Amino acid sequence: MDFLGIALIILAFILIIAGIIGSVMPALPGPPIAWGGLLVSYFSPLSHIHPLVLVLSALVMIFVTVADNIFPSVMTKKRGGTKAGSIGATVGLIVGFFLGSIPGVLLGPFLGALIFELFASPSDFRRAFTSAKGAFLGFLLGTGMKLMTVLIFLWILIIALVPFRGKTEQSKIENAEKTELITE
Repeated sequence: MDFLGIALIILAFILIIAGIIGSVMPALPGPPIAWGGLLVSYFSPLSHIHPLVLVLSALVMIFVTVADNIFPSVMTKKRGGTKAGSIGATVGLIVGFFLGSIPGVLLGPFLGALIFELFASPSDFRRAFTSAKGAFLGFLLGTGMKLMTVLIFLWILIIALVPFRGKTEQSKIENAEKTELITE
């Protein structure tokens, strides 16, 4: 058995699981960590990841990471919000995460943006509410993209571990089995 190969695959899965967690947790960059799992698995003899797949997945990871940093502020500004709303959405996400619940993570960006917008402009609740909706939508889009990307990376890793048996290799196996039967 190839213990180094197995250790690399286990490390790859750990990195991808950390990437899944990082996709919803603000402190960890989920897609880059998960892509690191693909890179680690590339060096395992048990994995069959093609270098082109590695390069294309790196490009997707870069795009998603950049887009994730842009979505919340773009969506907040599109809905009439300010920088305070974007900062509030991030603070709300962190607070919601530390409260330890999925509703906290989902409602945190919305409530954070709403509260920060109200601090910036206390008399305009309608604009603050609309801005908070934009921040929340941006958060959902960014998180959804990251999560989808990381789950695709997981799928790539799983597929890369399935032994490939092309037609010729399968024929060799069948011929070897027939030869064993004849010689017995």
